[in-house]
Amino acid sequence: MKKLVLIMVFVLMMALFIAFNYLLWDRESMRNDLKNLEYTNLSNSADISAQNRDIKRLENEANQYVADISKLEKEKEQLEKRNLELESDIALEAQRTRYKIDIINILKENVDIKLFEAPVKKWADAVDTGNYGEAYRLEYEKASLLNKQASLEEYTNVFKNNVKSLKIKEVLLDKDVGKADGEIALTVTLEVKLTEKPEQDFRRFTEGLNEIKVDLDYDVTLNEFFITNITE
Repeated sequence: MKKLVLIMVFVLMMALFIAFNYLLWDRESMRNDLKNLEYTNLSNSADISAQNRDIKRLENEANQYVADISKLEKEKEQLEKRNLELESDIALEAQRTRYKIDIINILKENVDIKLFEAPVKKWADAVDTGNYGEAYRLEYEKASLLNKQASLEEYTNVFKNNVKSLKIKEVLLDKDVGKADGEIALTVTLEVKLTEKPEQDFRRFTEGLNEIKVDLDYDVTLNEFFITNITE
């Protein structure tokens, strides 16, 4: 009987020992599981933070793209508006040019030649009276840079040292020149008297009658003709 009791006690103690060891092992396993879970949570948190940063960066880039697109659209609208304005200006300028050409062609056929010779007469009178500044202005003020061949000082010295008098004898209008573009071409005969000792390299005029070609243009705003070129 005592042996049976001892055996039962021993078995019970072994069962308790095994159960105790199991509980210890289970507790350690749970600790490891908790540590693994904590690590996993930390890793997930890090991944989430990284993903949030990526999302924020992408949102910022998207906003910048939207802003850039909006800016480009505004610039496009401005360019389109400017293009329309330029097209309108070009059309208006073409209309004005056509209007000017029509006026000039009508004047060529119906108006006294004195209307065309007026700017040439002013120029010749300015040279003849020694008003070289006015003569220079009339000849070069609205001429192209290619036709502007001298400074005011050079211009003054040339006429002062070489031309004693200059008068218009005849002005002829070439009606066939410039019908398409409104050009006005005059052939002007001048009577020139040189100074007693003209410069040896002076070639613009000779003593006596000289023929020059004068190109004119028309200012629609001022309603007047002006010289664009004089050639000998």
